[in-house]
Amino acid sequence: MLKEVYANIRAVGVERATQATDLRQKTNPPVAEGCVAFSQRQLDAGFTTVEISRVAATIPHRLLYSGLHLSEEAACLRARYSTATVRERILRSSANRCSSEHDKE
Repeated sequence: MLKEVYANIRAVGVERATQATDLRQKTNPPVAEGCVAFSQRQLDAGFTTVEISRVAATIPHRLLYSGLHLSEEAACLRARYSTATVRERILRSSANRCSSEHDKE
C-alpha cells in the first residue's frame, strides 16, 4: 500500500500532494511516533527531507491558511491519485468553485 502512496505522490509531484494520518485510532501508535515512522519510510523510499516537509506541512498549511485555490488541472490530478478523505473534501470544494467559475464564463 505504501508503494502505491509513494507512486501517487511522485505522479502528481510533491507540490500537489498532501498527506494525512489516522494515527489517533486506538490501535495505532501515538501520533508523534507514527509520524516519525512514516517519515522514515518516506526517506527509505527516496524522498528528501524537503519533499517530506512539503507534503506533510507546507502544502497543507497553504491549503488551509493561505487561501490557495487548486487549479482545475491540480484538482483533476488530485482526484485521480489521492486517497485521503481530507483531500477528497478539498477537491469537492475546488470542483464546486471551478464549476461556478466556469458557469460565469
